[in-house]
Amino acid sequence: MPPTASQATTGRRRMFRVFGLTFFMPYGSLADTCCILATQAADSCFYFLGIILIIFATAIIVGLVYSFFFVLYPMIQRAHAKDQPYLWPYTHVLFVAFLVINVVFNYVSCITTKHDGPVHQKIIRELADATGFVYPETAEDVNQYKRDFSDRMLLRLKRRKELAEKKIQQSQENSSSEGMKQKVSDVADNTAVTKRKVGEVSNNQKHSPATVRSWMVMGPHEWGFCDKSHQPKPPRAHYDHVTKKLVLNMDHFCPWMFNCVGFLNYRYFYNFLLFVFISMVYGIALTLKPFMSIYTKFYFKQIKMSRQEGFATVQHMFDYVPTPEERTAVTFTILLCASVGLGVTTLLIFHTYLMLTAQTTIEFQGNLFSKRRARLQKQKFKNPYDLGWKRNFQQIYGLGNPVLKIFIPSSREPEFLPLPLPGKEGLRCKSQGEVREPVDSGPNIV
Repeated sequence: MPPTASQATTGRRRMFRVFGLTFFMPYGSLADTCCILATQAADSCFYFLGIILIIFATAIIVGLVYSFFFVLYPMIQRAHAKDQPYLWPYTHVLFVAFLVINVVFNYVSCITTKHDGPVHQKIIRELADATGFVYPETAEDVNQYKRDFSDRMLLRLKRRKELAEKKIQQSQENSSSEGMKQKVSDVADNTAVTKRKVGEVSNNQKHSPATVRSWMVMGPHEWGFCDKSHQPKPPRAHYDHVTKKLVLNMDHFCPWMFNCVGFLNYRYFYNFLLFVFISMVYGIALTLKPFMSIYTKFYFKQIKMSRQEGFATVQHMFDYVPTPEERTAVTFTILLCASVGLGVTTLLIFHTYLMLTAQTTIEFQGNLFSKRRARLQKQKFKNPYDLGWKRNFQQIYGLGNPVLKIFIPSSREPEFLPLPLPGKEGLRCKSQGEVREPVDSGPNIV
């Protein structure tokens, strides 16, 4: 991923994140200006890279479809010409058509999904009702909520800093005991990160509290405020610097999709990975036998027999033995299926784990830190959004037959809210007269 610059400043330094590493540079310095320009250039490159990758992906799909219908399908027809001339060839055609339709449908849907508009706003309002959040309607209300949120976050950061300093003081008082040295070391490790992140912001009152990274002190169901889009920030939402949108359940920006993957198009993204995986496995299975026949005795015997019988070009004399003209297409198909299949399989396994554990890629990284922190404190971390693998699956695909939900293309809206809530509270409103009971936003992190 390219480096992304945070707009938050700590004292007179600006924080940059590059591949998960955090750097601080003097605010307004030459290095700071160069990093900002480099970040903006990297974001701009995604626009050009996205178009190129979409064209490249389309070329791959067209090339594989061509290879099937003009190279592999005639081989299948000849192999079953005597026993079942229609059943197996037509079965292969129908299955390939099924795969192509699903791959293209989910790919196009993932690309064209917009993370704004009427559906997006409707889901945000439903989520606000479900969590008991009073959504500000006017510009004055939005500004007031921003001020209230900033004050609330500053107060929590101050309290967190005081608790951290208290723990350090207690550890120093007990450091004289030899048996407590290891425990003091653990406490210092746990509080060092907190002290470094909140200490500088709390000590310097010149800067706006709204620039503080508030996710450290917010509950799992609590709303925040996005300074980039200047609107309330729903739980699990993040601002995407490429599409310039506040994305519900943002997972990542995918250059192959030329779009950000989030709540509204995550099902399309996962289905695309799934059907590409099935297609690549199927492609390898079809081309493996012809590929293994290249440069065998049957391959050269086929060439020799065609010449002996006076054919101008090499003819098929044996089943699933390609001609020299088909050799390149067969080799290209199996190598492409193997390479693409390997990468897609890795992504599919990872996102299957994320889906069944109710995590996004961003939350996965954050939860790793939370797990380490809990382990140092001799506690057990639990993902607040995890409602069990079955319900986590339904959060993406909805209720009903899972086979039909996955394998039949559909542009239906999500059935559940982006925030996993237990029972029927997680379902979106189906009638105008339905009234929700507000859900507890969970304990605040201090």
